[in-house]
Amino acid sequence: MDLGYNQIEHLPNGFFANHDNHIQLNNNKIKTVARNIFGFDDLDFESLLLGDNEIEEWKDDFVKGAQIRYVDTSGNKLKCLKGNYEDFFVAYITKIDDNPWNCECLLKIVKWAVENHRDFRIGMTKSVRKCNSTGQFSTI
Repeated sequence: MDLGYNQIEHLPNGFFANHDNHIQLNNNKIKTVARNIFGFDDLDFESLLLGDNEIEEWKDDFVKGAQIRYVDTSGNKLKCLKGNYEDFFVAYITKIDDNPWNCECLLKIVKWAVENHRDFRIGMTKSVRKCNSTGQFSTI
């Protein structure tokens, strides 16, 4: 399902009750994402693309327990993630780059990822470099 490049601002409960395996919502104006946009808790799909929107808060229970291959939240307005990182990073690949991260918060994510060697990847290279270049943290 490709709903990219529209003017969508909010994803309400049950928005994807009859979801597709690939959900593309890049380049909209999404600010908020309801916890239950899929209408049920047992998510099993290939990709959820929410890049280049206006999301400021990503709740840790949004994809908790899901079976997802790829989640893209890059290019939003995320500054920090509050909650259990295991619940945020359930996908094999989660892209979080190009957000205005608080460097201290990003460092916590980096440390968690290094300490929890699991079979997943977090795309955050550009954000880490930006924090390093500003002197916010110098070692990972």
